Amino acid sequence: QEGVGEYKNAGWLSVHAAWVCDDAGEDFDAFAKNCRKKAVALFQKVKEKGENLYKRAGDDEALMTDLLRRAGEFESALSICEEGLKKEPEKIVSYILQLEKALIQNQDVGCYTIPEIKESKSMS
Repeated sequence: QEGVGEYKNAGWLSVHAAWVCDDAGEDFDAFAKNCRKKAVALFQKVKEKGENLYKRAGDDEALMTDLLRRAGEFESALSICEEGLKKEPEKIVSYILQLEKALIQNQDVGCYTIPEIKESKSMS
């Protein structure tokens, strides 16, 4: 997909590969991290072409922030998170970006669902 310029599809394939690595266990953590970084690089190529991954403001940044945070790339994740917040996204997207920001500040690379984060006392 990447070879033919289908960067969005290639990015999603990299995300799916990261999930497969996650499911395979700790021995594959480095592979998952690399897949996430590759996905972000591919999604950035989509953005460079003037296209978006999603229609709603801030959604692209929320996705890339999460991928970078999970890969341990906290500085890059925070930068993209801030970009997303500057777009004044809808309430739910802003909430997700704020939660991501807190996770970045804690250098947390964990996988969470929104309900899990809402229940977390560390996020209160």
